[in-house]
Amino acid sequence: MPVDLSGCTSLALRRAKEFARQFNAVIDLLHVVPSALNTSRHDPNPPVAGLAGVLKKEARRELSKLVANLWEEDLMATVVVREGQPHDVILKEARSLNADLIVMGAYEQNWLSRLLGKSTVERVVQSARCPVIVFRAAANGAHLNIAGRIPA
Repeated sequence: MPVDLSGCTSLALRRAKEFARQFNAVIDLLHVVPSALNTSRHDPNPPVAGLAGVLKKEARRELSKLVANLWEEDLMATVVVREGQPHDVILKEARSLNADLIVMGAYEQNWLSRLLGKSTVERVVQSARCPVIVFRAAANGAHLNIAGRIPA
């Protein structure tokens, strides 16, 4: 389950727990630190030197809390933190884990987001080899809709 540690995480995680209980499945929590945070080796004054490492460490800490809560509920869960392009990493991890389902949370996109191009969620939904379920939430926290895709 890709997690960006936003408010959508709790919505998607609630739903993932329901699936895990019903199918006795493992919840693999994945957080991706964007590779854009890495600076060039040729930059003598990198503006964010070490930022990716700090973010990965913080993500592991936060995901470990989530996993501890899942274990307390007798659910199996793992933590994976990677660096790269989020949609690419999510798809690669889903393949390597032989995932049966990808559960994602997402906020409703505004007109500017749609204008700028495809979101990570859209790219994962279009390219995943397994079914994807997306739980969308509005910025005000209201639950909006559920979208999904089952590959042919």
